[in-house]
Amino acid sequence: MIKTVFTDLDDTLWDTKANNKDAMHELFEIKGWADRLGNFEPWYAAYAAHNDHLWDEYRKGTVTKPELILRRLREPLEPGLGTMSDDELLGLNDLFLDLVGQKDKVVEGAKEMLRELKKDYKIVVLSNGFREVQTNKIKSAGLMEYFDLIVLSEDAGVNKPHKGIFDYAFLLSGARPSESVMVGDSWAADIEGALTAGIPAVWYNPDGEKAKRGSEFLKPVYEVKELGEVPPLLRTLNAFF
Repeated sequence: MIKTVFTDLDDTLWDTKANNKDAMHELFEIKGWADRLGNFEPWYAAYAAHNDHLWDEYRKGTVTKPELILRRLREPLEPGLGTMSDDELLGLNDLFLDLVGQKDKVVEGAKEMLRELKKDYKIVVLSNGFREVQTNKIKSAGLMEYFDLIVLSEDAGVNKPHKGIFDYAFLLSGARPSESVMVGDSWAADIEGALTAGIPAVWYNPDGEKAKRGSEFLKPVYEVKELGEVPPLLRTLNAFF
């Protein structure tokens, strides 16, 4: 029987894409960058692609946290603003994170799903995000009341999909792999991570992306397009656990 639901935060519950864009647009306006960087939309599209690439490298362990923080702003900004010192970039990053932490958009259906899950399961957040940011996100979005525990990669010392972060979460939460399930939007981080850790996964896939499932995975993957599908799916699974 499922007793613990591990859930991703970014773009599974907290609307990372929308909130980050809103925060960056606010920073863009505060700093008056339009004269030197042009229109926000094309600049942000390039920034977002660059940032996504760096986060992918961070998950793989090929980019460190300090490198990610500096490079995600340095490389998109310097063509228009010129060479910037590390201190300047860190100041901009701090302002951006302050703005991000105030944003409260959640993924459609997230609170309703959590409300239903809270009736029957322990809910544990399992996130690769930075410690100083994730708690502010959760508080601003009004999600804290739903969680029994928040487990971050910085505390575990490894990122999803590494099995170590799941083992760390099992240890802290007291959850058993045989009584757990993972819900997340990222195939590479959430789904492969869960399967490597030996637990079934629910892939929140609103855009209908193609699965990258490998033959080495033995645990099942259940796919949903809306978060509202998760509680009834878990009730059905519990009938067979």
